[in-house]
Amino acid sequence: MVVPQWSEIYEISKPSYLVVSSSGDELLMVVRCLEERDHEFSFVTADVKVFKLVRAGGASCYYYVEVEDLNGDAVFIGDSYSVAVPAAEFEGCEADTVYFSDDYVEVKPHYFHLGPHDIGKFNVKERKFASHYVADPAQNRGMPPPIWVFPTLMKQ
Repeated sequence: MVVPQWSEIYEISKPSYLVVSSSGDELLMVVRCLEERDHEFSFVTADVKVFKLVRAGGASCYYYVEVEDLNGDAVFIGDSYSVAVPAAEFEGCEADTVYFSDDYVEVKPHYFHLGPHDIGKFNVKERKFASHYVADPAQNRGMPPPIWVFPTLMKQ
């Protein structure tokens, strides 16, 4: 399989995550576009782009296409694990939404006080950000980035 160079799609410095759709038939690449916040060497997510891998005619030629929805999935990305789930099957999950956690906490001692701070959700269809968890700054200091925890689910 031939996949285009990342630099052909987007600037290479953007954090990206590979995720298989909940149906298992699409490979998605989620890209977080970061911007510096208040000259603190602290970054926040300014945009999210989602691409899917598409076969181009031949058996070994592929390319990425930007998508405008996630076919009802909720996608969770971050340092620990990235996964897509059918939002309709998980109470509280919003369809076509990317949930992200801060996986690039500043580790320099004079910036460590910031702790994880870039946590939110992005609706791909509506192109809107929202909060899904607001950390208490007093409890946030020196904490590692949050992780996603998924229970093992068995369908009967």
